[in-house]
Amino acid sequence: PFDDYYFSPFFSYVRMETLKDYWRDSLHLLASILRHSRFSDHMIEKNREVLQSLLQKYGNKIDEQLRDEATRHFFPSHPYGKNWRGKFPEIEKIAQEDIETYYRKTFQPQNIIISVVGDIDPEEMIEILESEFEDWQPEHFVELPGWVAHKGRYEIPVEGKMGGVSLFCSVPGAQSPEFPALQVATLFLSEHLNLRLREEKGFVYTISSSLLPHPDFGIWRISYVTGSENLDASLEELSTLIEQMKQAMPSAEDIRRNMTKWKAQYLRFSQSSINLAYFLSAYAFWKNDAEEGLTPWGKMEHTTPERVQEMMQKYLDLNQCILVVARPSFG
Repeated sequence: PFDDYYFSPFFSYVRMETLKDYWRDSLHLLASILRHSRFSDHMIEKNREVLQSLLQKYGNKIDEQLRDEATRHFFPSHPYGKNWRGKFPEIEKIAQEDIETYYRKTFQPQNIIISVVGDIDPEEMIEILESEFEDWQPEHFVELPGWVAHKGRYEIPVEGKMGGVSLFCSVPGAQSPEFPALQVATLFLSEHLNLRLREEKGFVYTISSSLLPHPDFGIWRISYVTGSENLDASLEELSTLIEQMKQAMPSAEDIRRNMTKWKAQYLRFSQSSINLAYFLSAYAFWKNDAEEGLTPWGKMEHTTPERVQEMMQKYLDLNQCILVVARPSFG
């Protein structure tokens, strides 16, 4: 098992992959991890070193700094706005009592989604899960505070000759009827960002457009890294391109082409049982519908060109977003 808590600021997940002969033992082991974990001093120190290593590795990367800064302004005074890696003084102060308190508070049955994928007997699987979890009663309920994003433009200094840009725009959550159209609009936008800023202009090294979903809200993100000599020109080009795309309606062929590429990537990735289990749990969290994780393109395929343009016009207003610019200190 391992925990990829960096995939999303909204949930952590434990993944376990095993040979078919050991699936029963694995379910019992998973239950033990979720319900009866113990945190020895040795394991705490070992993982403290891992966190410090990750902080050294990623802490100075421009794209990470951009994301952290944009997230901080999107979720001011809220746990989601905190850097998941932490800081060296914070990591040093973590004690066994802190970890055990957090574990007891958050690892509660109402917070857990379990997905099992494989050639196994479903009735026996359910029987095992019920025997392990049916007596697990909630003891703590965590209520997160509300927040109001601090929209605007922010600049952060970075060392070296590389800079970058991160744009966070607020959109409806994954359970909104607008969300499938937003997914298609994101594919369309990503294609044009790469074509214009990377291939035609040569301004950026990498660029991406993505949706970060939550059941109740979403974030439409654009981010890229560029050289100091192209930073201002790339910002101007980004603004121009977004305004042009808000006026230019995509064709049905544009939508079909992007949907085909996305569907092929999703199907290839979900061929792995462990990845499919992740998708099922994620869709259960995002949309309260695990089965949608089997064919998530179903609702997206009904999106019209008019609907895509509507999403662009409605939510890609740079004056209503958070724009973070990482400006190099040298060069």
